[in-house]
Amino acid sequence: MDHKTVIDEQIKVLQNLQSDNVNANIQIELKVNNAINIVNQICNLINCVIRSK
Repeated sequence: MDHKTVIDEQIKVLQNLQSDNVNANIQIELKVNNAINIVNQICNLINCVIRSK
């Protein structure tokens, strides 16, 4: 997989996690877990961008 594909996939996962937190009426524990996953995805995205240079 090339870097652009990996970055695009990371962005999709991040957008889905954000949508889940914004749109869903879910338990606070799940929202916190999603927020942690969002932070992890942002870190993964940054790492992919750094590696692609």
